[in-house]
Amino acid sequence: MPNTGIDEQLTRVAQQEEDRRQLLEQAQQEDRRAQGDGSGGRIQGIKDAARDKAKAAVKQKAKQKFEKEIAKKVAQTAVRRGALSLLLSWPALIVGAIILGIIILIGLFMIFYSSYGAICRAVLPTIIANYTCPAGTENPPQTPLVPNRPVTADEQWVNLSAIGIPYSGIVAPNLPRVRQSIATMLQRFQAIVQASGSSTQWVVTSAWRAGNATSCHNLGEAVDIGIRPPPTPVTVNGRVQLNNAGRPLYNDPRINELMTYANAAGFRFILDEYNYPTGNATGGHIHMSIGGYNYCVDNDA
Repeated sequence: MPNTGIDEQLTRVAQQEEDRRQLLEQAQQEDRRAQGDGSGGRIQGIKDAARDKAKAAVKQKAKQKFEKEIAKKVAQTAVRRGALSLLLSWPALIVGAIILGIIILIGLFMIFYSSYGAICRAVLPTIIANYTCPAGTENPPQTPLVPNRPVTADEQWVNLSAIGIPYSGIVAPNLPRVRQSIATMLQRFQAIVQASGSSTQWVVTSAWRAGNATSCHNLGEAVDIGIRPPPTPVTVNGRVQLNNAGRPLYNDPRINELMTYANAAGFRFILDEYNYPTGNATGGHIHMSIGGYNYCVDNDA
């Protein structure tokens, strides 16, 4: 793109040179007219000096104007480039801010969906927490340990049907049987539920269970009970809410009710596997045993 400012300056310089040429021609004419008298040489010297001085002044002035115009153009170009650079930097800043925001959101998402559901629910309003937060805390609830009569390896087995304990879904090779100590606690549990006047119905869904040497079920020292009719998961706007294990979230008051009665009956470890299912769980239930986790009296493991 042509630089009109510099072109105009060069045109002015050319005009000034033309003016100077005309002045020189006039001076030469004056010289020729003055050659008729004796003062011609002196006058010529004066004229030459004046002409040289005028020529130098014109050149100096033209140079100053030209340099000023160049400096002005350079300054204007620098301003335009600076403004363009600033404008181009804004998109980069915006993109960077968006990326940072996404990273922060991912971090918050990972925290909220970690096992520390209580933190999430403490931070967010309930209406939002119901959609975003996992249920419960990092550890499943368990009841305090209470002393019980130790189970011995030769303690007799008791069939649940013989003592009037309801059971369902126990299939071969497993049998609806437990050790005598557990049978006694189950009878006590049944009596407490009946004495409370509760209408909650329950059945034993697993008792002695073969095959897992580290399980209290394998030793006949644990039972699972299921609530009837089964609890239904929490839904919000038609969406089933999930707990931190990816299972449906249950807020059925019958779960805590039966866990309280189990504690009163003397069970040492009680686990809500509706909301906190273990790796071996095949459905929602309440686990009740003499020992906790992998601890059982017989194997002391």
